[in-house]
Amino acid sequence: MLDTPLRDRLTSTPEGLRTWHQERSIFETTEMICELMDEQCVNRAELARRLGTTKSYITKLLDGSVNMTLRTISDVFVVLGYEFHPRCSRLKEPAAIGMRAAEFSGEWQPDKEAWQAFDRASGVQFIG
Repeated sequence: MLDTPLRDRLTSTPEGLRTWHQERSIFETTEMICELMDEQCVNRAELARRLGTTKSYITKLLDGSVNMTLRTISDVFVVLGYEFHPRCSRLKEPAAIGMRAAEFSGEWQPDKEAWQAFDRASGVQFIG
């Protein structure tokens, strides 16, 4: 088990996979915000002023301890002079639809019915 990479161990269950991607999404979003803040020499106090909130709230947003809604993310980007456009891509991990790695071999091909069930359950409609 210790020879297995950490990411593989963490994403070996559907719950672990969701948690992995939640944390990745939080990290990527806050990194984009911090990069824009650095480029514009905007500190946390200034971002708080622009949003009409407190510096401590901004700190919590950026360290991931407060759940950022899409509205909040959009507001942050707008006050930094940017639009926010979320994007998505299909998961490559079989665990995303309840399969274990041992249940397939070679090139993994998604099961159309399983993906349709996953799409319905997630409430997200994918294009393509």
